[in-house]
Amino acid sequence: MSPVAAVGGTGQGPRYLYDLFSVRLSSAWRLPFAPVSSAYAPSWDVSLEDGTTSVHDGLFASAALLPRTRHSSWFERAALDDGGSYLRWGRSIEFLVTGDGARIIGRRGGRTGLELFEALMLGPALSYALVQQGLEPLHASVVSINGQGVAFLGPSGRGKSSLAAAFVQAGYHLVTDDQLVVTRQGTALMAHLGPPRIKLMRRMATRLRQGRPAGITMPLLAPKLAMPMVDGEQALTAVPLRAIYVIGEARRSEARAQAHAQVRIRHLPLRQACLALIANTFNGRVATAERLSRQFAFVTNLAGSIPVRRLSYPRRLPLLATVRDAVLSDLSTCPPCCN
Repeated sequence: MSPVAAVGGTGQGPRYLYDLFSVRLSSAWRLPFAPVSSAYAPSWDVSLEDGTTSVHDGLFASAALLPRTRHSSWFERAALDDGGSYLRWGRSIEFLVTGDGARIIGRRGGRTGLELFEALMLGPALSYALVQQGLEPLHASVVSINGQGVAFLGPSGRGKSSLAAAFVQAGYHLVTDDQLVVTRQGTALMAHLGPPRIKLMRRMATRLRQGRPAGITMPLLAPKLAMPMVDGEQALTAVPLRAIYVIGEARRSEARAQAHAQVRIRHLPLRQACLALIANTFNGRVATAERLSRQFAFVTNLAGSIPVRRLSYPRRLPLLATVRDAVLSDLSTCPPCCN
């Protein structure tokens, strides 16, 4: 395979083909990880298009005038007539996601770093396309243990990426960080590959930095750094999902255990497991009746097929190895399906 697999585009120059989150991407940008050959991916599911050309000026100008919902101090969204979304971060990064999820048109201001643009395109923006195409991304980091995926689920700041990094340090492979797509292949539920990088708080990034390129600082994602994986640290293909660990805030009964540096793991019954999965969707802003019905069916199937555990532990970096060992011990005794 050539260093870059490029095929003819739509008048915007060469296209680069990638396989990510179970979908095939045709990108106007050369992304910082290995593409696939055009023979392997003769067609694509999502087209990533450069919106800086004048042909798109009218689309962005019209979308910018739509009533927008502010989701944070720096992120806004507007609904498009075709069911798609207009997404805007600050004043410099914009995306149009079509209603069928087949196209993401993006553009950035001149001073905006390409790394941040790509992170938002392959994370939040792509999640809208995935949902439009019938997939249900979860907010999780996944590692491969003996060829099986183990997911750590939770909102930002709960430590799922740091725990995944602790497994990578011990020689296990990263499958995906932050966003997880699960699909059924035969009898198996497969966890699909994400970009080969992991976003970490600076202290954890420093521990992982030895022998690798420096992390990339992204202003809107501060104080985290995006750490690229080096050869041999990411799984090569999707892996069957073995178990899900939900990292949550400690209850009062668990706070005392945390103070004594204890790790607690307990099984979640089906109802609690479903609620945890719904609460940790990667994209909760698309709330159509069709999507909510599909999401309920997805989490019910997933929680009924995969063991879902609650994991609580002290948030102290020196104890991550202990948490890792506790998870490995739990996996050795947990049956393939606990529900």
